[in-house]
Amino acid sequence: HNYHVGRSKSHYQSGDYGLALIEIETAEKLKPDDLQIKEIFIGLTGFLLRLKKTEKAIKQMISIAGETDIISAKGYQELGDIEVLRGNLSKARTYYEKVLKLADPNGIARQTLDELPKDNGPKTVPLKRTEVFIDPNIALNRKGELFAQHKMYKRAIAIYSLASRIKPNHLPTMLNTATVYYNSENYGKAISILERLLLSYPNHKNMLAHRILLAQSYVKSNNRGKGLKNIAIAVKINPAAKTVIKANPVFEILQEMDEFKNLTQ
Repeated sequence: HNYHVGRSKSHYQSGDYGLALIEIETAEKLKPDDLQIKEIFIGLTGFLLRLKKTEKAIKQMISIAGETDIISAKGYQELGDIEVLRGNLSKARTYYEKVLKLADPNGIARQTLDELPKDNGPKTVPLKRTEVFIDPNIALNRKGELFAQHKMYKRAIAIYSLASRIKPNHLPTMLNTATVYYNSENYGKAISILERLLLSYPNHKNMLAHRILLAQSYVKSNNRGKGLKNIAIAVKINPAAKTVIKANPVFEILQEMDEFKNLTQ
């Protein structure tokens, strides 16, 4: 089993995540009661959003470790996250509350409960069973999106931060992070990320949406001048965007300004 654990770590470090998963699955089958192997297995399957495999392994781990062990608290935290991804918020709440009763050393369960809504929103969609990931960075971005749709912004930012550690300065991760900061009304953080990305990725394919979000962030920060500057650039990228910009409620405050009228007419 140590051989397969070593190979799994090697594959993971090389970015061969599918092979890493196969090796740790083999090790887990050879030593089903080894808690260290279980933790690695849960970590990797959890990263890749293999919900059923992760759930089964966590329940086995808890039965081995016992209900009072700190490792079980981490397990219940992960079970809560799984239920959020499935859209089962009441079941998720039950798991997070179990964590509080056992131990919550990093305060994650308390933070999650503070943000966890009672019910699903009208536009929330759970993770589909057909969604399969072999790259933890892409999987974590998806997990962040699913938490963000429930307005669980602090958890979403923490998940995106983890994705950034796996793949630093990754454009989709940074755009997702900026969007969450914007939605949580931290416009300064959103502006900081979006401006930095303009230097790293001056011509990426989502530049129109990037410029509009940056314009919104500046307008929300009462900097109309920079808001108008980014609107002008957005219109230059795609003149058809004028209609969307004119109808954007964030820009309603600019409607009477001649510069805005000239840009959107």
